[in-house]
Amino acid sequence: MYMYIDERRAEQRLDSFMADVIIALAARTNAIVMVNAFTCNCSLTQSFQRMVELQKMKWGGNPPFWVFAMTCEMNCLYGNQDPDSEWRRIKSQCRAWRLREPKIYDTLHADDPDWADSRFLHDCDPNASLMIIGDGIHTKGGKWDNRPLILLRTQLQRFLASSLPSVALQTGWFELDQGIWRVQAKTPLLNIDLRQRKCVNSPGADRAHLTQAAKDDSDQLRADLLQRPAHD
Repeated sequence: MYMYIDERRAEQRLDSFMADVIIALAARTNAIVMVNAFTCNCSLTQSFQRMVELQKMKWGGNPPFWVFAMTCEMNCLYGNQDPDSEWRRIKSQCRAWRLREPKIYDTLHADDPDWADSRFLHDCDPNASLMIIGDGIHTKGGKWDNRPLILLRTQLQRFLASSLPSVALQTGWFELDQGIWRVQAKTPLLNIDLRQRKCVNSPGADRAHLTQAAKDDSDQLRADLLQRPAHD
């Protein structure tokens, strides 16, 4: 029960931040917003999508910004058995994808003979203005290889960051190396802490004092969580 309440409060705070700050900024600057292709994998993308849907009508159904997503995780898409899924609609309109499908099926079977029994919720974002979908199959050996698409995405982000004001957002669990290369590429990185924290009411407190206060608060939070019943 406690964890559910904490999760709902964190989600509400994230939605408020997304609507009042990020989407407002994106609309004002006609931004290019790069998101995770699968909303089920990213709480930021989920929140962004929810808040865009709520505000879409005030833009006449056409948000004044671009939403850009990329993926090559075919095993996740094909594991979504919903006949009305967005990825199937896209595939039906993409001749190159349909021609490549026999090779995709061969790779799926080689990787996991029971792949057809998979049940995933992964799907393409219907609100994306532009989506790049790769099959993720290595040209030699017929095995999954997502490195080319990752490299393409990285270079696109570097190019955009070199010519346009940009900011990267992360929250919850994330890969540290992703944050490091964004900082190295001189892209400002904002790590969003969704937990309610105590304010440090110490006028004139220096950075060391604020950092220690944050550490103490984190230690207390961890101790409180350990005291909660396991079923909560």
